[in-house]
Parts: sequence; C-alpha cells; structure tokens
Amino acid sequence: ELELTACAFNPKGDRLAVGAKAGHVVILEVDLEAIQGKRPPKTGAGLSVGGLLKRLLTTDPKDASKQKQIEMPAIRDSTQEIAEIKFSPDGRTLAVASHDQYIYLYAANEDKYGMQHPQYPRTGQRYLARCKGHSSTVSHLDWSVDSKMLQSNCNAYELLYWHADRNGDRRELGLQVKHDQRDTKWHSWSCIIGFDVLGMFPSGYDNTDINSVARSDHPFDAEHDERYVAVGTDRGAVLLFNYPPVVAKAP
Repeated sequence: ELELTACAFNPKGDRLAVGAKAGHVVILEVDLEAIQGKRPPKTGAGLSVGGLLKRLLTTDPKDASKQKQIEMPAIRDSTQEIAEIKFSPDGRTLAVASHDQYIYLYAANEDKYGMQHPQYPRTGQRYLARCKGHSSTVSHLDWSVDSKMLQSNCNAYELLYWHADRNGDRRELGLQVKHDQRDTKWHSWSCIIGFDVLGMFPSGYDNTDINSVARSDHPFDAEHDERYVAVGTDRGAVLLFNYPPVVAKAP
C-alpha cells in the first residue's frame, strides 16, 4: 500500500501527479464527471481505491459498464520519499523533488517512460534530466512564469536555480544556473528562501521557524498588482505579508 506524500494538478486540471514515500510517482487522469456521479468512469481514468492507485478499464468495447481494475504503473527513478511535485505552467514538464537530494524532470505529454503496458492508454511521461546540487532533502520548488527556470530549497537552507527550458539547449536541461535570478517572474512562490521573501522573518525568527510559504495566485488590486504571501511557522502562527516582503520587518 502506497503512502502518499505529494500531489499536483497539471494546468488543465485533467491529470494529477501523485508522489509516494517509497519514491513512486503515479499519473492519474482526472474524470470530473465520473467523480460527480454524472456517468461511469471512462476507460483509463485513474482512481484511488483503498489506498492503492488503480485504473478502471473497459473489458467489453460494446459495454462501458463492464470494467475491471488493474494496478497503476509508477515512475520510480528515486528510491526515497517524494517531497514535492509541480507541473510547469505550460504543462509540458513535471518536476519531482525527492529526499535523495535530486529533482527529476519528465516530459508530461510525450513518449512514456516506464509506463508501457498493452492494456491501457499511454499517459506520456518521459525522463528528461536530473537536477543535482543540493546537499539535503529538496523541500520546496517553483517554476518561472515562462517555464524556463526552476528554483528550489532544501533542508540545508540552500537556494538553487535550474535550467528547465524545453526549447533551449537540451544539454543544459537540469543543469544548475549560477547567475542571479532576482528579476525572474515566478509562477508560484513556495520557497522559504529567496529574494522575494527576504523580509518575512519577524524579530526572533530564523529559517528553522518557517515551514511553508504560499503566495496568492491573483492580485487583489489588478491595477497595482498587489498580492499577499502567507507563512506557516513552527510556533503555530500564520503570518501574512504584502508581496514581495523584500525589506526587514516587512508589513
């Protein structure tokens, strides 16, 4: 039975990537109409059944109600717990952060990787690259708006940047970026370390006190692009800041 530790929807909301403690990554097809009870699940739709990831498959092409369950195959390049999963904003790439200190990149809608099976439709996950450089468990990661860059934190409080441009030089894919990224626009912000959150540490707080960060996806004031960032702490508090909190004692 898989103990699940991370999950993420793709931008279209029709696929869900799920990571497990044992290092598995499984891609589920989301069938909202079936979940809502509007019709039987379609062939190849992924479901969670009793904690096991399985698929319902139609056994009789003339009768969609005749179905059986088979166990979902899994991507498993890591043998350690999956800490974080995120699809790129353009939906083409899946980034998987692991306790083994690596980030694995997969093509989200192309040739499959480790998912060949004659009984169900292809879902498209091909291994692209491995980001190597962190000295501890990778805990947080974010994509840039243009899907060309990744940023990540680890439990050693490192902030690293990675080449993730599928349209660029393929030899650079997954390599560490050494130059400054302070002007990069990020699609999400979950990292606890970075230029955009330099001022989110109140007096008496340090890196060890901050567990999670979430930036509002949409500006509350579109004209001035005003956003907020929420911070979860070891002290049981949720702190709310104007985004970006780049100065000490930010409001």
